[in-house]
Amino acid sequence: MKTLIYFILLSTLLSCSKASLKKICDVDDPITELSWLAEEIVDANANSLDITVSKVILKNKESKKLYKKVEGFIVHNQIAPPYAYTNTYYNCIGEQICHESAGFIYTPCDKYEIIKEEELYRNY
Repeated sequence: MKTLIYFILLSTLLSCSKASLKKICDVDDPITELSWLAEEIVDANANSLDITVSKVILKNKESKKLYKKVEGFIVHNQIAPPYAYTNTYYNCIGEQICHESAGFIYTPCDKYEIIKEEELYRNY
């Protein structure tokens, strides 16, 4: 009986974790439904940048709430592969919440932890 309960609990938890990124920011297809995200992709392609867009669930480490989670996106641009890149974290309405870069100066986004990530778009 304990094994059955454990199995049901585990399968419920796994099904919840898989479903959590299917619909993010209350849209089914963020690239077509969020104009600001589509513009990021168009701009990167126009400037010949390698870009990856991922939908993410982030944890704000500085929040006083124990489980403060933020839904959003990370736009990863390769400037001069493989040496320089930028990662810009956005919330659902397109506000930049964190920006990190590597190259001559490294600036990490220490305030947020990526809990889940799923790639949506890549042009390389």
